Amino acid sequence: MPRLWRAALNSRFGRTRFSVPIRAKLGLPICRLAALAAALVLLRSVTLPDLPLCGFRWLTGRPCPLCGLTHAVFALANGRWTEALHWHALSPLAVLMLAALLFNPPRAARLWMPCFAAFGVYGVWRMAF
Repeated sequence: MPRLWRAALNSRFGRTRFSVPIRAKLGLPICRLAALAAALVLLRSVTLPDLPLCGFRWLTGRPCPLCGLTHAVFALANGRWTEALHWHALSPLAVLMLAALLFNPPRAARLWMPCFAAFGVYGVWRMAF
């Protein structure tokens, strides 16, 4: 294929020789928003099982640092903030961590250690009291 035709085809489809296609640049944020919307629809449509999900709580009778987080995320997806905070006080932080991972992984990496520390301190407090 002659160079002139190749250059014309590349410019027609939104590409230059050394750049990423424009569709790829626009497609990634749209896919991320679609994944977030699908997760919210799934969380709103599924009901929680009545089975105990935490092995630590089943064995010891004490709540682990993450006990209640599944119930809290489901409550947040349905817009019930007070119920979510009742199940787990750091559930909004967990949802923000997941959203940050979906939208900006490099910046989210810097937030993981302080968030894990907060979950650890909260978990020790829950087990102690």
